Amino acid sequence: MRRIKSVVAAQQQAMNILQRDYPDLYDRALEIDEQLIPYQVFN
Repeated sequence: MRRIKSVVAAQQQAMNILQRDYPDLYDRALEIDEQLIPYQVFN
């Protein structure tokens, strides 16, 4: 469990730096790639 927490913390730190230094790239990193993750929305 300690290793998972360490990896999650490192990923969060990387995302914080990306958001600070490259906000446009950060926004693109958070977008859903519809080609990668197919999904359907039902009402």
